[in-house]
Amino acid sequence: MIINNDLITRILFSLMYGVSVYGNLFIPGKFNESINYVKSIGFPLPKLSVICGLLIKGFGVYSILTTNYINYALPLLIGFTIMVTILFNNPVQFPEKKWMFFTLLAVIGGLIRLYNENK
Repeated sequence: MIINNDLITRILFSLMYGVSVYGNLFIPGKFNESINYVKSIGFPLPKLSVICGLLIKGFGVYSILTTNYINYALPLLIGFTIMVTILFNNPVQFPEKKWMFFTLLAVIGGLIRLYNENK
């Protein structure tokens, strides 16, 4: 059996963002919970911000799985993930989120590598 490492990588990245999109769209109350979480840090336009995040993640999942528009989607996902890392997982502001911060740094590194492989 031949295992396609590229496909596995794409599926795993897609799962990470896809589960988030699915939860916000189909789990009752999750969308409003996300809005309230964005409000809690004082980020402007929380509802619009959550919708934009969902669109970026959804577009990213589609692009990663199909490789269509990947050179547009990956920079958006990288920027989005950097922003989420800094705003919601900053270990200086939230010491209890230190491991999530480092995990997201690894995800950013993986997205950068995936981007460089698809140039």
